[in-house]
Amino acid sequence: MKKFLFLFMACAVIVGHACADNNLSTIKASTAVVAAVKDSSRCTSDPCANTPTGEDQYVIDAREAAAYNKKVLEAGTDQQRWDQFRLYSDSKDPNRLTVPMILAIGLEMKLDPKKGDISIEKSGQKQVFKIDDAVGSGANTCPKYSVRILDASSTYAMIEKSCSISEYAPGKYHMGVDYYLYDMQTATLRSVWEGSSTEKASPFPRPKPAPQVKKISNGYQLDWSATDPSNKQDGKISIHTKYVREKDRQTGKTELVCTDLTAAKGEEHGGRVKAEFSL
Repeated sequence: MKKFLFLFMACAVIVGHACADNNLSTIKASTAVVAAVKDSSRCTSDPCANTPTGEDQYVIDAREAAAYNKKVLEAGTDQQRWDQFRLYSDSKDPNRLTVPMILAIGLEMKLDPKKGDISIEKSGQKQVFKIDDAVGSGANTCPKYSVRILDASSTYAMIEKSCSISEYAPGKYHMGVDYYLYDMQTATLRSVWEGSSTEKASPFPRPKPAPQVKKISNGYQLDWSATDPSNKQDGKISIHTKYVREKDRQTGKTELVCTDLTAAKGEEHGGRVKAEFSL
């Protein structure tokens, strides 16, 4: 068995379908509250003699974290919200499965771990994409994962999915990271790069820096060079791809066509369909 498994899918695509949804939930401050971990050295006296308020330290930490999250959610920048909030597949609170993408225009991302879907929603419109098997599925090697926004605008986003280390079968481990480019106009989610490891003690395969895309005429371009800390022998990553919106002559549907700029001149790669979700 190879110690590391890395897969670069320059042009893999996930096709989304748009639908109307007039019952979008309102984002509340409680959405972003991070659950506090109780300190193992909590006070044994009541009130606590080690803090000014007499409260256990974990109670104070939880209150301060909630206040900070509320402040970022309501008055922070979009970038601060992307950095602060993740959506977790094992969350039991439905209010914590939504994160603002662009708060000023009501654009948000939701995770539905029961189905393995993420959705991008705005003003009653929703685009849905499958990014994993349903939680609890017997074939799921990634039972616990998180999703976050790295960069976004009113028309696109770069999204990261991180898979925690899991023993999905006796003695078999998996952890990994996936990056996706989302385009609202074509209702498309493309896999930019993914890496994984099957070794329990290996470093997490999150490359540095994370992918960044540049908006170009009628699309995007990705010129990404990074280092994968979990692959010491061949940890250099270099990707050069272009994504341009083009109308399919047969269907008349506008698609996000991907070209590998390192391939032979003019050669296009449609990539395989990684997943598709039908409403």
